[in-house]
Amino acid sequence: MTMAIATEHEQIDLYPLRGWPGLYSSLLLSEKLYPHLLEIDKTAQKRMDTMLSRIMEAAGITEERKFREAMTWVERVNTPKAQIEELILSLPSDK
Repeated sequence: MTMAIATEHEQIDLYPLRGWPGLYSSLLLSEKLYPHLLEIDKTAQKRMDTMLSRIMEAAGITEERKFREAMTWVERVNTPKAQIEELILSLPSDK
């Protein structure tokens, strides 16, 4: 059985919670797997939002600029966003 959580652009394979088969089985059998995955998703999204807003502020990427230079703004936001997503997905989580 493969569990996946959908992100904006891709699906992340979570089977069997990458090296923690005991935790996976325990959460699955106690019906706590979905709430656990939801909490992981919320935490990752908060980290992403925080990091992206700091990077955007440091780089001077503003909402005003979004309307003046739409394509440049998209490029300047997408690059750090992709880097942050990769960083967050590579971080080890607490066991």
